[in-house]
Formats: sequence, structure tokens, C-alpha cells
Amino acid sequence: GVLADAQTQLGHPVAATEAIQHMLDLRPGLAAYARASYDLEQQGRLGDAVALMRRALGDAVDPADVAFCRYQLGELAWRAGRLDDAETEYTRGQAADPAYLPLLAGHARVAAARGHTAAALADYAELTARYPSPGYLMDYATLLRAAGQPARADQQLALAAAALRLFRANGGTDDLGAAQLAIAQGHAGPAVL
Repeated sequence: GVLADAQTQLGHPVAATEAIQHMLDLRPGLAAYARASYDLEQQGRLGDAVALMRRALGDAVDPADVAFCRYQLGELAWRAGRLDDAETEYTRGQAADPAYLPLLAGHARVAAARGHTAAALADYAELTARYPSPGYLMDYATLLRAAGQPARADQQLALAAAALRLFRANGGTDDLGAAQLAIAQGHAGPAVL
């Protein structure tokens, strides 16, 4: 699994697929099926990715694992534009483990896509209060700006910048997050950290 993850992150898709296949051959189960699902998703084979994630869900026993699988199924449905299916998966995931926060982000995105701005804003407010990650804060800011609340949006972007500064101060690098922040702040250059 670690080898497959490394090969994926290093941009070696053939080696990643080989490592995942070896994992499936040795010990098929949730970890192997989830990685295989992601591998297929990266290849554009969404139907096959869904089928393998459903197999992973079938092997899930722990509530956190069920929530993870439901979230992944929701994300696959979201990417396919199937909002009802995405919402169903996010809801079922929250029933399994209400503490799994990505599910709340999924609900917020679905609500926003349906034009239920107040519900989406409430979900993002709860999500960012519980886990103020730069990505979630930037998503919240984007929705706030679209809802005509630029001052609140700027507050969320300031929090995202602070979170990125803390991450960098602890030895991390997140060039993608910094670039996304710069775009969200409307700058052409580096993000204001």
C-alpha cells in the first residue's frame, strides 16, 4: 500500500497500478480495493472505480472506514454530476460516523450546487469551525463572496493564509495551497502569507 501510494504521488501510474495489483493478489480487502478504485478513477474509469469502492465498503466494519468509503462514493457521484447519489452517500457516511468531516464538505458543495446557499454557508461555517484547513476556508470564502459577503470572505482568506503560515513554520510546504490562496485573494503573484 505504501509503495502504491508513493508511486501514485510521484506520478508513476504504471508502477502504481502494478503495486496495487500485487496488493490485490496478496490480500484483497478494503485497503487494496480503495487504492484500486482511486487508480481506476485516475484512468477515467469511473464505473469500475465505483464498483471497487463498493467492494471496499462491503469489507468496511469500523464506522470510520464506512464513512471513508461513503465519502469516496459520494465524490465519484459528485464528479459524474449525480447530485442525488452524492448527497445520499454523504448522508449515509454521516450516519456511520458523524465526526468524519469531509462528508460535511460534500454536503456543503451539494447544497451550493442546488442553490441552497444558506444551508451551504451553515455547513461551511460548522466545518471550518471544527477544522480550519486552508482548502475548506478558501471554499467557504468563495461561497461567501458569491453570496455577496466580501468582508466575511476576506476573513476566511486571512484565516487560510494564517493556516498556511503555520504549516510552513512547522516545516511543511504547500505550493498548491499558496497558489490557490493567491488566486482567491485576486493576486497574480505569490500569496500574501
